[in-house]
Amino acid sequence: MTILSTILAFFAAVSVSQQSPDRLSFMDIPLGEPLYQFSAQLENKGLTLVDADFGKGYSMFSGVYESHPDCSIVASADTEGNVKDVTVMVKAATKGIQAIVKDVYEPLKKSLSQQYGVPLAQIEDLNGRERDIRKKLKAGKGATCEYIVPGGTVLLTISYDALVGGYFAVVVYSQPVR
Repeated sequence: MTILSTILAFFAAVSVSQQSPDRLSFMDIPLGEPLYQFSAQLENKGLTLVDADFGKGYSMFSGVYESHPDCSIVASADTEGNVKDVTVMVKAATKGIQAIVKDVYEPLKKSLSQQYGVPLAQIEDLNGRERDIRKKLKAGKGATCEYIVPGGTVLLTISYDALVGGYFAVVVYSQPVR
């Protein structure tokens, strides 16, 4: 770890200890922190920095999220350089609709519900043949849970990525624009 990372982590830790409890956090790091501090804290939590451009307002990581390995995590900043949202893409260990639903979406929903309570909005239509479920998911329908929490929202959904050719559970932590 570089001296700069150590210094950033120290200031970030001091900043976190002064935060109000009504701020949404990701991995116990409040959103709204400067992106470079937030990124340093994610590295300290074991995530691997893949790419970052603080001037353009993003940092990308890979690592473990909620016991799911190989996740892609993107932190985005507002125009002032503070983190406004974090997006996590979680893939299943095996291919197929059932794997993403049973091995990823359902456990994430259970964990988020334990943290934030019953979802405010929930749309789940995952019944039927696999081909029909695929059509629903590709159309952006089929599985969505939204949690309204102090300081923001947490959205869980299943998305299809045509470039990768697969399904992902996506969790988005976002705070309102100020």
